[in-house]
Parts: sequence; C-alpha cells; structure tokens
Amino acid sequence: MMYKNDKNSKGYTLLFAVIVASVTLAIGVSILTISKKEFLLSSAARESSISFYVADACFECAMYQNDQGLFTPTNYNSLSWDCGNHGPITYNGTDTYSFDVHFSGLACAKVTVVKRNSQPYTKVDSKGYNLAWDSAKFCTNTSPKMTERALYAEF
Repeated sequence: MMYKNDKNSKGYTLLFAVIVASVTLAIGVSILTISKKEFLLSSAARESSISFYVADACFECAMYQNDQGLFTPTNYNSLSWDCGNHGPITYNGTDTYSFDVHFSGLACAKVTVVKRNSQPYTKVDSKGYNLAWDSAKFCTNTSPKMTERALYAEF
C-alpha cells in the first residue's frame, strides 16, 4: 500500500511535540509551586511549634517556682533555681517579676509573674519566640521570621 505525501500535513509532528512539552511544563510548574507552598507551611509550623514549646516550658517552670515560694519581694534574688539559661529576675517593687530564658539556638521566652502576696492572686504570662535571643542575653531581637506564642494563666 502506498501513502501519498500530503503537502498540507507538514509540521504536524512539531506542533504536537510543542503542545505535549507545554502541557508537561505546565504540570511540572504547578507541582513545583505546590511543593514550595507546602515547604513554607511546614517550616512555619515548625517555627510556631518551637515558640509554643519554649513558652510552655517557661510557663511550667514559673508555675513550679511560684509553688516553691520564689516570687516574694525577699526571695526572688536569693533562691537558686533552674529554669534553663535565664537572665536576672527583675522586680519592679509592685508585685511584678520578670525574666528572660534562653534555649538552644535563638529560641527564648519572656516571662512575667504578677504575685500579690497580700491577696490570693497570681498571674503568669509566658511568651515564647523562635528567633529573639540577642548577644546581650535578653529576649529582644526582632526578625521578620520571628513567631510568638504565649501562655497565660490567672488564678
């Protein structure tokens, strides 16, 4: 059987190859875009988890130290206690104690305890950060990639 070469069908294979390559490229770019978004979401979730767990650890430590009687005007500087690599406890003279705690890397937390010994009232506020520890040993650095998570209790 003989096939007749039709002059009107020239270039059909090239057109078909270009269409297949374009569709394949579009699918590949779509998959790459979805993968990039998933990577960004998972890294944001990881950083958020770091901030939360840092805040939780410092919250629990502050609650324990409160139960041990640390937060009184006479005890806050004299007791030996371990809440990780913490900075000095500051007392403002009106029932408020605060300190910063450093964890591995740049993760840190700011903890504030309001303890009124004259009445049964305590408030603990712990804010955890994934990227806030600075060289001056305070939790004050700022970064566009920093996340903050906080725990708060009042009783």
